[in-house]
Amino acid sequence: MAITLVQTATGAAAVTSGTVENLSAFGSNTTSGNAIIVAIGSYNAKTNIIASLTDIFGNTYKAIVANYMYTTSGGDNSFISLYYAQNIVGGASHVVTVNFLSAAGTGTNAMEIAAIAREYSGLATYGPLDVFTGR
Repeated sequence: MAITLVQTATGAAAVTSGTVENLSAFGSNTTSGNAIIVAIGSYNAKTNIIASLTDIFGNTYKAIVANYMYTTSGGDNSFISLYYAQNIVGGASHVVTVNFLSAAGTGTNAMEIAAIAREYSGLATYGPLDVFTGR
């Protein structure tokens, strides 16, 4: 079976307080047995910020890359994280929630968050990530 992109959901928020943001809601029903891959970027963050991802169906999200920090040319901390859930329980109104360790940006500026979630069919239902090489 070929790997196929089924649908994409995006979200963004300026976070100054609170520790949970519902960033990605799919426009159509998700399908049980498929996979969801979520990329989250943050700008103006204090520290490692993402604790976990959850959704309304109780799927388990595993980190591929969690809270990889880089510093912008302006000296701000930014983070990139990548998560996946395999063999999902799907359904209507599928919302992915990002749970943060810290929610405020540096100084008086809000932490800017952007996320993209993609549903894929055709990935292995067990162990779809077989090799990872990185930092």
